[in-house]
Amino acid sequence: MGVKISGAELEIMEYLWKRDEKCTFAELLDYFNENRQKDWCKQTLNTNILRLKKKGLLTKEKNSGKAVYYPAITEVRYEQMCAEEILEESYGGRISNFIMAFTGNSKITEKEKEELLDYIDQLKG
Repeated sequence: MGVKISGAELEIMEYLWKRDEKCTFAELLDYFNENRQKDWCKQTLNTNILRLKKKGLLTKEKNSGKAVYYPAITEVRYEQMCAEEILEESYGGRISNFIMAFTGNSKITEKEKEELLDYIDQLKG
């Protein structure tokens, strides 16, 4: 699943992750228009919500007859998915390719080498 999202979609997700509780459409619209000076109409917010739901990042359910929204995944999982997507698209899915590209012609420090080796040892078990 591609997890690329727009700036507005990310703002919605960041707000919901920080809020850490379900939120109604009206609460979302009020927050972004009053606190973030977005001047969003209902259709703008609805479009962003629909995109987030389609991407599997946002969940909608009925609570006492009202629709409420909350993240379908954690912020940490979202960041992991983004990193995995970048690794796959740009580096053939190989972390070694990423490290070689990242370090380029520059050498990594001894401390960085130790940290990488420690991490690899942790992965081994």
